[in-house]
Amino acid sequence: MTRIGWSSRRAVLAAGLTATLAPRIVLARSGIDRQYRILLDEDFLWLDKRGADRLIATARATGFNTIMPCVWHGRGVTWASELPRERYWEKNLDAGKDPLGYLVAAAHAAGLEVHPWFTVTLRQRDFFRAYWDDGTPKDSFDIHRPEFRAFITEVILEVVRRYPVDGVNLDYIRSRGVCTSPACREDYRRRTGENLLADAAITRLSEGARERIIAWNSAAMAALVEQISGAVRSARPGLPISISAHAGVEGFRIEGVDSIGWVNRQWVDWLLHMEYAKPADMRVGLMEGARAKLREPWRMIVIAGNYEKNPLDRDDVWSRDPALVAEAVRTGLGVNREGRGVALYSYRFLNREQQAALAPVLAKAGLEQQ
Repeated sequence: MTRIGWSSRRAVLAAGLTATLAPRIVLARSGIDRQYRILLDEDFLWLDKRGADRLIATARATGFNTIMPCVWHGRGVTWASELPRERYWEKNLDAGKDPLGYLVAAAHAAGLEVHPWFTVTLRQRDFFRAYWDDGTPKDSFDIHRPEFRAFITEVILEVVRRYPVDGVNLDYIRSRGVCTSPACREDYRRRTGENLLADAAITRLSEGARERIIAWNSAAMAALVEQISGAVRSARPGLPISISAHAGVEGFRIEGVDSIGWVNRQWVDWLLHMEYAKPADMRVGLMEGARAKLREPWRMIVIAGNYEKNPLDRDDVWSRDPALVAEAVRTGLGVNREGRGVALYSYRFLNREQQAALAPVLAKAGLEQQ
C-alpha cells in the first residue's frame, strides 16, 4: 500500500528458506461470481483474541464480507512458524501462540473470508543479508536475486499450506527503486551490455536508458510474480490471488510494475487499485483507462480511503468525514460496474460514524449483486 506515515508501526521479518521455481500453472478463474467487500488492516490490530474479535465484529456490522489483514510487513511472521515474529506480536502480551490461526477460524465461523496480505519486497529490519546489499533500494529486498524470490515465495506458501485461507494479497510488488549494488551492476551489464550507474544517472534525459532499466526490473518482477503464482496455484489450485497497485501509473514502470499485464497473463486474479483521495479527486479517468487495458475489466477493484493526512506532518492522520467515505466507496463500486466489489483502507480509521454511513452502501451493493 501507499503508506500514510506510521510506517514505524508496521513490519515483518523472514528466515532463510529455499525453494525451486514452481511449474507455471494457468490461473483458475477464481471468484468470478463473487462480490468482494474488503476491509484492510495494516496495523496488526488483530494479534490478540480481543482485537481479532473486534475486527470481525466491525467488518460484519459494516457489511464487509472479506478481511485482508497484513500478516507480513518485512519484519516477521504473525503465524505459528519457526521464522522470527512480527515485533507487534512480541510486544502484545495478550497475543496467543498462533494469532493468524485464531483469526482465520473465528472469521470463518462468522462467515467472513480471510485474504492474508504480504508486503513482498519491503524490508523493515536489518536481517537476511543474503537477499539484499548496500545499493539495494532503501528498506527493500533485491528482486534480482533468485534466492530472494525463492525465499519470499516460501514465506507465502507457509501460510497457504498451513491455513485454510480464502485468498492471498501481494503488496509492495515492485523494486522500490533502482538497485545499484555490485551484484545488480554485474547482472545489468551481463543482461544489457550497458553500465547501470551510467544509465541510472540519465533516466530523465535518455529514453533508451530509462527503457533498459524498465525492461531489466520488469523481467525480475515478472519472474517473481509468476513464481509466486505458480507455487500458490500448485499448493492450492484456484485460490484467488490479488495484487495491490496503482494501475496504469507511468511512474511505477521503472520499478518493474506491470500489474495490468500480470492480470492479463492470468498470474493474478484481482487488481486492487489504490485510490485513497477524496471523492472529488479520485482519478476516474486513470481507472477507466486501466480497465480498458484489461482483457476482463471487472477484475479491477478499487480500494477507497477513509483517512485524511496533514501534508506537512506524516504522523498527523485522522478519520475522514463519513459522508466522503461513503461517496468514495460508491465511486469505487461505480468503477467496477460489473458488481465485483470494492475495498476500504484502513480499518484503523473506521469509526462508528463511518460504519453507519457505509452500512447502507455496502448492503445495497450486496443486494444488487445477488
